[in-house]
Amino acid sequence: MTVTLKTVSSNKSKSFISKYFFLIFTLIYFAVYLKSIFFGFVEDDYGLIALDYKNAINQTFHTHHFRPIMFLSYPLVNELFGKTALAHHLVNFLIQYVNSLLALIIFSKWVGKIKIFFIVTIWNLLPWSVFPIVWISQRNDLLMTFFVFISIYFVEKKSVLLASLSSLFAFLSKVTSLFFPIYMLLFYKKSKNFIYGGLITFLISLLCAWWGFRQYSIKPHLADLSFNFRMLNYCKNWFHGWFSIIIPIPFFENYLHFLIYGFFLVFFTLWARKYYLFTETSKKAIALALLLSITTAMNPELRVVFLQSFFFLLFVIASLKNPALNKMFFIIALLFSAYILPANLLTQNKFDSGEYSGEMENAYQPSSSALYLNPYYTNLRQFFINAKSYL
Repeated sequence: MTVTLKTVSSNKSKSFISKYFFLIFTLIYFAVYLKSIFFGFVEDDYGLIALDYKNAINQTFHTHHFRPIMFLSYPLVNELFGKTALAHHLVNFLIQYVNSLLALIIFSKWVGKIKIFFIVTIWNLLPWSVFPIVWISQRNDLLMTFFVFISIYFVEKKSVLLASLSSLFAFLSKVTSLFFPIYMLLFYKKSKNFIYGGLITFLISLLCAWWGFRQYSIKPHLADLSFNFRMLNYCKNWFHGWFSIIIPIPFFENYLHFLIYGFFLVFFTLWARKYYLFTETSKKAIALALLLSITTAMNPELRVVFLQSFFFLLFVIASLKNPALNKMFFIIALLFSAYILPANLLTQNKFDSGEYSGEMENAYQPSSSALYLNPYYTNLRQFFINAKSYL
């Protein structure tokens, strides 16, 4: 009788979430991020907000950041709504809200409504997800995510042209999606149209990336390294990027925070082993995460793994058998939220500080490393610089 009551109670909870998952997510998202639309400008915002259309194009073709859609979005918002922090923050806020709704719609067909609700909610609450949502300068991640989701939607609809164009637009928003078209080659190789579409899109993106890379200057502390050491450094960066997603050291405010997270990570890993099942959906999700992770060889910071984190979460939860969606799953999800929500809000406060906000002129512009919860990246970079002197 007790088991039956527990089952009925669990089913009622899942039924409620399944029925109202759009509304529940909307309430959570607005509760966590609505205040961010009233934040000021931070660091790179000042230069990007000042762009007009001509300078946005020049920025694309004369710097190593080949991001025309991202750059053009700033003068467009200025023209439509004015050159204010409120307007630009509101645009970021709404783009991510649309991205989240797209994820709920598109990927519910992959894993079901309950699972995708938890994936999208946790993804938005991750402390490093604060950066693209709250930082005007990181709109590129939001635009790229929008076009990647749209491309996957058209892939599912077997519309090669629209899927390929959306994939190209994703790259033109941020180079992180350079290898995304390979997804079509891996999972739709029986369709010649998808092979041609994915290959052509990838080659065009590769050509644009090469053009941008021509403008790239190697950082001074790496310039005198041999080719082999540079390759080792890129491999180190890639592994470091994945390690940071699993153990997000830059978002631990203190050792207690770290211990709490470590406890829940071990607890979840031991519990999840009982329900693990590698499926076709798991395969697609981890392939997408790996393809998006390749460019982290250049920069492994957590603020650039926004979309990669979504697909990794999709992989983890898609690999749990449906019986795992029991009371213990809900408890673990709540416990995990007990870590990520405070870390999220503390990170948002970094962008809300009066020290970082203000008018366009005469405003203090901090280093992006100051926007993490501890100086992990600064210390790590200094460690490798010092280590290099002994080589």
